[in-house]
Amino acid sequence: MSKAYDELVKSKSCINVVYDTLTPGWDTAAAQREAEAALQKNPDIQAFLVMWDNGAQAVVQALKSAGKQQGQVWVTGSDASTPSLAYIAQGWQSQTTWTPIDKMARDAANIAHDLGTGKEPPAPSAVVNGVRTDYVKW
Repeated sequence: MSKAYDELVKSKSCINVVYDTLTPGWDTAAAQREAEAALQKNPDIQAFLVMWDNGAQAVVQALKSAGKQQGQVWVTGSDASTPSLAYIAQGWQSQTTWTPIDKMARDAANIAHDLGTGKEPPAPSAVVNGVRTDYVKW
């Protein structure tokens, strides 16, 4: 998980992280193997927090292989990919997120321009789309 994810999850006493791994190169087959290993070690696992939708889809395949039913295990993803949206509709995946890459690229280019021309880039907002982001450590 990312550092911010780790800090947030570990700060919650109701969450017990039983398996944490990095899947190099966004390798979907490796993600499925890791999910299968997690399920073998912890058959009553309640959630998979996955940082990308293809990995979440691999987790769903592992859940199916383990005989789990739709909605039995919470599965997150990120990218709002079409297959994951279908899994959400079917009840296999619990959620996904969409990242506005075009806006992020534009903001990064503007910050780089400011830095390159000696200007001070704008300070980050503490609220983005109505959500407090003060947990981000700059």
